[in-house]
Amino acid sequence: MRSLHSYPALFCVGLPLATAAFLLPTAAPPHAPGAPPVEVVLLEDFRDNLNEDRGSSGARWGQGSLTFGHGGGSGRLGELHVPSNQTVTLNTDSQVFPLTGQHHAILSNEEPGFGPGQYDPTNPLSWPQVTIDSHGEGFEFSRLELEPGARLVLEGTRPGRIFVRGEVLHEGVIDLSGETPAPHASNSGGDQFNNNGNGQATKDGGLGGDSGPAGGAGGQGADRMDMTNATLPVMINVGGILNPGAVNDGRDGHGIGGQPDGSGGRGGVHWPSILPTFYSANGGNPAFGDAVFSAIPSDANACRIAMVGGAGSGGSHALNGSQGVAISPHTPVPSALTPNAPPPTPGGDNSVLGLEPPGTVSPTAQRNLEFWLDHLRGGSGGGGGGTSIYGSKHNAAQGPNCDLNGGLFPFFDHSAAGGGGGGGALMIAAGRRQRITGVIDCTGGTGGGSTDPGAWIGNCTQSGQIPGQAPDCEMMAAPGGGGAGGAVRLQAPVIELGNGVGRIDVRGGQGGLGAGRSFGGTGGPGLVRLESFQYQNVPGAAAGLAPLVAPYRPGLSSFNTPYDSAAILSVGDWAEQLHRPERFSGAQSCWMSPAGITQASQVTYIDDTPGAPTDLSRLGWNMDVIFDVPGVGRRIFPYRGIPPVDPNDAYDEANYPSALLGGVDFETYLGTTLNHDEPTLDSGSLFAVRFQGVRDALLGVAPCELELDTDVVPGSLTPFVSHPAKLELFGLSSNAMRFAVVFDGALADADPLVAGRILGITNLRVRVDVN
Repeated sequence: MRSLHSYPALFCVGLPLATAAFLLPTAAPPHAPGAPPVEVVLLEDFRDNLNEDRGSSGARWGQGSLTFGHGGGSGRLGELHVPSNQTVTLNTDSQVFPLTGQHHAILSNEEPGFGPGQYDPTNPLSWPQVTIDSHGEGFEFSRLELEPGARLVLEGTRPGRIFVRGEVLHEGVIDLSGETPAPHASNSGGDQFNNNGNGQATKDGGLGGDSGPAGGAGGQGADRMDMTNATLPVMINVGGILNPGAVNDGRDGHGIGGQPDGSGGRGGVHWPSILPTFYSANGGNPAFGDAVFSAIPSDANACRIAMVGGAGSGGSHALNGSQGVAISPHTPVPSALTPNAPPPTPGGDNSVLGLEPPGTVSPTAQRNLEFWLDHLRGGSGGGGGGTSIYGSKHNAAQGPNCDLNGGLFPFFDHSAAGGGGGGGALMIAAGRRQRITGVIDCTGGTGGGSTDPGAWIGNCTQSGQIPGQAPDCEMMAAPGGGGAGGAVRLQAPVIELGNGVGRIDVRGGQGGLGAGRSFGGTGGPGLVRLESFQYQNVPGAAAGLAPLVAPYRPGLSSFNTPYDSAAILSVGDWAEQLHRPERFSGAQSCWMSPAGITQASQVTYIDDTPGAPTDLSRLGWNMDVIFDVPGVGRRIFPYRGIPPVDPNDAYDEANYPSALLGGVDFETYLGTTLNHDEPTLDSGSLFAVRFQGVRDALLGVAPCELELDTDVVPGSLTPFVSHPAKLELFGLSSNAMRFAVVFDGALADADPLVAGRILGITNLRVRVDVN
């Protein structure tokens, strides 16, 4: 092995010295004005974890090397920290980073400078940005922390995918819930004699609730009737409106994943099934449809239409949604052949998914919620309610038999409420651990309802905000169904879920309440997948976790059968990842600076100088590659530059893999790019190293405890760059630096002769001058 003493003397602030060969004075010597600088070297040899930023690292650091982790992403967007009582919203379709107020810690392939294709290092507005779009990239943070009371909201049409290079500490709320529509005013036509322009305000059914990311929106409620072809104008004057194109049945909720596949809640039907277009009930006029009357004892036995519109049903996901049930508190007159309420509305049907039985183990199982197989989907939306003419009155007949001696007057028709949105889809992969004591909310939205589900039918004599009169006829909307719960997939070496039911909540939304106390169907629950090294070959792991997932009903069997838990929750080992950014892993150091410097000290990062590839002393930074030499075994070689051949050292001459590398060094052979924009899995760089600088205002704080919000000179934090000397371009007088290394495991598979033999890196060193 190459002798350690062949390198310049090295040390890393805050670390014990590795060998006697690396000993240097513990402080830079004092300098007289104009004295030449003293060169020192910052070293990380990875022999222990004292200089590892563990919260931002998932690659394996220790025992003399840094090497590939299992996953967690590159961390290229930096740390996301949401303080208590604050909310951060991310859009899965398009989101620009850094966020407002976020520290600039973007890892990119852009370089500072003043030439073509470079950004101006002196202008922070030109510094690198990253736009995460809808092409499956996902949000890659170095660390994610939500304090108690903090909220992280994800919105958009694509699944929420969060990769965390290090650890997730979640004590707040991650919100991908479906939306609940506001209560719907069903009629605004003015008083019984003057259906003025206000009627247009309620001509359309209530909109369904938006879904969480990659879920199905709720179905729109039914519209008010279109009286364009009514036989007599009185049908218009007392409550009908001209409403061309009206749809009188509630719309179905959008399906699982937002697809039109029929899995959403069903819309409620209009009732009666044949709506009247002629006001007179005399003589069985066919234009009166099949409306029937009920005697209302509390309204002096007045004869009113007490027929309610169909209630929307709940959307489906892991299980079917439940029925929407229309209820009328009144009974039609004995001679009536049509009931006052339609049959229940069938719940959303998830059979279109072909979901495997609980307990199925397969790499292609839908329950694994694999994004690349289009299985990471949110829940479906609830159906909207149907149109009714609830509360319309016979102007002459009285109970109990409601003999038909006159016409329908006043007449009121009602638009209906929309369904709740389906809960969204979320995956979080962390390279070190996930500690969740907060809530992940992927619940479906509650169905929309009327403005007063218990409104008394006898007061329905006017509609609209008339001074001194209650607008009761605005309160008769049929309800919508609830949206289904979404999907949550968590991956990490260690997943820690805090005690308490509902740490992960994929419940379907309740149905809304509407006219006559009708109720929409409840949305079905969603799916949860937990993958960790903890669960491999552990019997009963799912049963032990089931109480932490909502919905859950205690007191049944060990895995909550036959209710929801077995159908909702599955667990498994975190298998090897196959795609980018899943295959990325990485690590970050704590802040490093020369020992003994003061605020007056100037630290200059030394650049490379021209020279022969074998002259390693000309390089401003370097590290060693740990390489499995064919037929020889584990050896280390410089990453940058080619070691000179020493005729007295057979190791150099015999074992440097020059032929495998094509006569260049490892840096040239492997490249230095971050691989997000690479077209194929066999292109790009095996790993990339980046450096960031800051001016430490305290000088004395432990390097892993330096806080960017309080301990550094404001505005001194630089972007990450590919060479420490480029930190000098920013003019910010950095006196501390840190590095990040990103590994791409896909390249190790694609290049077995070189990349596949690289076991890691060690001895990362940066030369600096101290004045």
